[in-house]
Amino acid sequence: MSLSDFVTELRGFTNLFLEWFDACRRPVAHCDELLALASDREKIVKSMQLWIPAFVVGLILQFPVLKNAGIEFEEMGYHLPNFLTAIVLLMLIGAVLHYGLRIHGIASRLGDIVAAYTTLIGVYSPLFLLPTYPLMALDMGALKEAKAHSLSFLPAMVSMMKAGNAAVTQGYMGLVEVPLAIIVWVASLLLLTFMARKVSVLYSVPKSKALSSFAFGIFVLFPPLYFLSGLFSSFVLYTSVK
Repeated sequence: MSLSDFVTELRGFTNLFLEWFDACRRPVAHCDELLALASDREKIVKSMQLWIPAFVVGLILQFPVLKNAGIEFEEMGYHLPNFLTAIVLLMLIGAVLHYGLRIHGIASRLGDIVAAYTTLIGVYSPLFLLPTYPLMALDMGALKEAKAHSLSFLPAMVSMMKAGNAAVTQGYMGLVEVPLAIIVWVASLLLLTFMARKVSVLYSVPKSKALSSFAFGIFVLFPPLYFLSGLFSSFVLYTSVK
């Protein structure tokens, strides 16, 4: 790659990062901009462009823990599947909220829901990682130890979960993680309520109806999909930890 090509790529990423930062600063304005686009495809593409810098920021925040587990910044065998999982989860969340609305008789469009979720909630995903940092460090250490004992995938995952559960329920970790988890949960509910208000205005329906459809999508439609994506992410992590 020549210097001019590198500068061009750097400028392109800088523009994406600045747009993501501006979306974090002015979420409603960015939501309105995306909703005003003509097609669902345009809305989804612009949403994905906001997820790229959000993913990179999240990766940078996680890097000290990942490095301690033997996963380097340039290890594409871990980062590319993780990025794919993040994009798939974005689409899955948009889809379950969309179909939750449809099941409740609200004629939503997938592009609208993906755009609204991305700009009002998804752009803040790196911040949601910070409260999980202590438990993530513990899980990585437990998984690394399990692999050192040559445990296969499922036993290693069980060992990791047992170590995390013991730390939360019996040790000091619970004093940290439980309040942080409550804060994240409350913040997520508030943001989802705000999104429901936006959707209720967009489709001229009661906010309570939008909220109940969101609840149906998240608690009924999403869990099996989240389990499968989590299983895939766990396997990628298992194969990458050294």
